[in-house]
Amino acid sequence: MTIEIAGVERIPEIMDIEEQTWLSTYPDELTGITKKDVAARFSLDFKDQRAGEIEEEMKSGNHSYRVLVVDGKVIGYSHLLKEANLNDFVELYIFKEYQGQGHGGLMMRDGLRFLGKNGRPIQLEVATYNTRAKTFYEHYGFKENLELKQAEGEDWNVLPSGKRIPVVFMELKGEEKIT
Repeated sequence: MTIEIAGVERIPEIMDIEEQTWLSTYPDELTGITKKDVAARFSLDFKDQRAGEIEEEMKSGNHSYRVLVVDGKVIGYSHLLKEANLNDFVELYIFKEYQGQGHGGLMMRDGLRFLGKNGRPIQLEVATYNTRAKTFYEHYGFKENLELKQAEGEDWNVLPSGKRIPVVFMELKGEEKIT
């Protein structure tokens, strides 16, 4: 089991993990988000656009995509972003069949080490109804911050149907110990 910095050759695997985990995570009866809503996000046009976005982010220097490889197979990835005032744990996805086996924790610790102890807070967004993920992040010291809101125009969580996956920000203060 290894964590590797992902290059452009890993984009198809990253996108596959993203699609499969979105389909198993984001449909939610209470919010009216269906599997069909989520699946519509992954049209061919979206996939082409998304591949280009990931490639540009990889080249930018302040984004880091990392993949978890188990027995030669990429089973998860993280997307980390260092910004001037804060650090962002943008994504952490593990194939469903590999969840609950410590892989997410390995990726989280790697991401926290990368984002560092520079005194800047680390934030992330999580679906309000994804209690499993929220509990996982709380285990690493993240706390909900209801004062933080998505920037105007931020739309990663808007589906083609117009439905928006409701999110809450979680934050790890810069002065808190990163293990």
